[in-house]
Amino acid sequence: MRRHLAALQGGGKRARGAVGVLAGVLLLVAGCGGSTPAQVVPTPVSFASSQPSTPAATPALRTAAAPGVTFEGGRTGALWELAGFRHELLADRVRLIWEMEGGTASVPRYALRAVDNGAEPHPVAPGPLWGQVRVDLIFFDLYAREFPLREHFPVEAFDATSPVVRVGLYPTFDDAALGFSVGLRRRAPLEVYEVENPPRLVVDVLREP
Repeated sequence: MRRHLAALQGGGKRARGAVGVLAGVLLLVAGCGGSTPAQVVPTPVSFASSQPSTPAATPALRTAAAPGVTFEGGRTGALWELAGFRHELLADRVRLIWEMEGGTASVPRYALRAVDNGAEPHPVAPGPLWGQVRVDLIFFDLYAREFPLREHFPVEAFDATSPVVRVGLYPTFDDAALGFSVGLRRRAPLEVYEVENPPRLVVDVLREP
């Protein structure tokens, strides 16, 4: 009888031990299932939007801007509005930018001509203010109905080292054409870029090394 009771007690201890182990395992499993792993949230990346004045492309024209140089570019078949003009004084060049709206993605047709300012004075404002060489630029199918031309031109905010001395208006006597003149201190290398979206014509006058 005592041996039987001892056996029962030993069996009970083993049973309680097995139950304890099983309960611990169940609690461990339950704990793992109930916890939610931390989610890794990627840090948002902000991209600075920039719209360069000049694309990394071959210019439509590269010339020494010698008197007698003429060039035509752009497109026809639409109407554009002049949206703005600005200039940038860069380390190696002076950048002139005409901005348009409407029309197509490309710039309107234009004609560029370099002249000797002494031999061919400006038709409205002749004189030494234009420098030695003048570049006359005429746009076709371009209007300035919302852009006050005479409030923005002439532009003369150039330093003594700038190859550009003046940017002003050139008379076209045509309602469908706008003309501008760029006065150069002397003959200088010139690059012209046709930029799309929005349409811009960029004229770079390079500084001498």
